[in-house]
Amino acid sequence: MTIEVLVATMHQKDHSVLDHLNLQSDAVVINQCDENSGEEFTYNGHHILWVNTIQRGISRSRNMALSYAKADICVLADDDEILADGYPELLNSAYGSVPDAAVISFNLERIYSEGQEQNRTDRNRKPNRTRKAPFFRYYSAVSLTFRRMKLVKHGIHFNELIGTGSDYGSGEEAVMLIRCRDARLAIYENSSMICSVDCTGSSWFTGYDEKFYFDTGVFLGCAYGRAASIMALYFLRQSRSMSKLPTSTVWNKMAEGIRAFRAI
Repeated sequence: MTIEVLVATMHQKDHSVLDHLNLQSDAVVINQCDENSGEEFTYNGHHILWVNTIQRGISRSRNMALSYAKADICVLADDDEILADGYPELLNSAYGSVPDAAVISFNLERIYSEGQEQNRTDRNRKPNRTRKAPFFRYYSAVSLTFRRMKLVKHGIHFNELIGTGSDYGSGEEAVMLIRCRDARLAIYENSSMICSVDCTGSSWFTGYDEKFYFDTGVFLGCAYGRAASIMALYFLRQSRSMSKLPTSTVWNKMAEGIRAFRAI
């Protein structure tokens, strides 16, 4: 199986981000900057398509990368991560073990400002073990890999109204997974690490404030349609301890977000 990493980055002046990523396969790099241009070149024996664009928004970058991709398996990546040594072999092994898989999420190693390293909590702890993903579990975008043609065949892409760089926070990967489930595509998780991620400076998360819950409402409206209010109640119950805001404020901001999305 062929593999491509779909990289979303901004304001790169050279190709040094490829060294930082520990790239070991072909890649499509979408560099949001102040010009529209492109180039193709070889990096350590791998084909790189580099696209500079004046467009903004992480979802636009991911969709653009997907439109240029040609490989069997695609890996989502940002410029603040380091891919694990041997990830092409890991992907071939995982997808070879579950031929019906459309999406496989892998574990991450998160690096925080205090120098601590934390792994995503996962009950599936056996190395390189692949299993069906729980129905209501969602994953960080950079943990996600997928069979390209499965998504293309069903017209699945990232909603450009949400995600970093848009008006409405994050959640584009969760909506994409919901669309995969709606299309009855098989989603799996694998316990092996695919990358480490620098979490010291999130570009969208500023705390569990009013904007966070408004953006959560927008996400729920996008993801669940008429069932958004029911899911908001579920989210409210599950997240009561996360914020110092009054419960009524949390609910009202999510309701505002749902209404805002319906008005788009």
